[in-house]
This record gives sequence, C-alpha cells and structure tokens, in this order.
Amino acid sequence: MLEQNEIQFPHLGIDLHVDSTAFQIFGIDIQWYGLLITCGLLLAMIYAFHNMRSYGIHPDRAIDAIIGGIIGAIVGARAYYVILEWDNYTGDWKRIFNLRQGGLAIYGGVIGGLGRFLIEGLRTDSLMIGSTGIRVSQILALILAVFGTAFIIYKRKKITK
Repeated sequence: MLEQNEIQFPHLGIDLHVDSTAFQIFGIDIQWYGLLITCGLLLAMIYAFHNMRSYGIHPDRAIDAIIGGIIGAIVGARAYYVILEWDNYTGDWKRIFNLRQGGLAIYGGVIGGLGRFLIEGLRTDSLMIGSTGIRVSQILALILAVFGTAFIIYKRKKITK
C-alpha cells in the first residue's frame, strides 16, 4: 500500500517520497498543488496573450477579465469551502477570512472564476459565439446554475442523513 506522498514506478525501480510542501517564504508553506495551479494559470495567460490579437481581443480588456477572474476564483474557493465546513466557522466569524490556515476548494474557485467571466460577458457584446447570437455569458450562467443546483441538492441530502 502506498503512503499518501509516495510515488512509485515499479518497472523502472524508482520510488519517490514527495513532501506536500514545496518550500517556505517568510514562514508560509507553499504547497505543491498551489504551485502547480499557479504555473498552469501563468502558462494559460502566456498562451492567451500570444493569440488574443488574432481573435480581436484587446489586451487591456483581457487583463481586466483575468484579474477579476483570479479575485473571483479566490473568493469563490473560500466561500465554497466555508459553506461545506460551516459547522467549523459558526462560532468564530474571523476564521472565515483567515486564508493562512487553508481552506480553498477548487470547485468554488472554478465557479467564482466563471462568475467573474459571466459579469465580463454581460458587460460587453464582444463575447458572442460566432453568428449564433448566443453570448458566452449565457452559457456560463447555465453552467453556474447547474453547479449551484447540484450543490444545493448535495447539501440537502447531507443534512437529511
């Protein structure tokens, strides 16, 4: 049985033990998953900025959307985590805003980031899907509605058990 932080390649004879903390900065642990998510974000931004002129997207508008998306993702990730772990936060409201003790859920980050891009889509008509007349924001609103409904159903089933 493998330990949580163990990686094995049995046919190659490689056995690695990886610590979940990549490094520390000023006493704050930087976790591998956070580092990898950040690298993915940076690579996506580099790719997007390289190709956006060919799609007719102005870089200033893209920067606004990206910054807003990152903020929306962090707020959404924290809100999702706090809602799922509500029993741990009911007595102490200050703990809700303490991000240093962990508690960001990736699903909430995706929902929060999409919510920000929904706002961007409502702000402009340039985010149309071809000549269909369908806005990207309408598709995102539908996705958010499905996620929200699924989340509510999940929480209700969890409460009734």
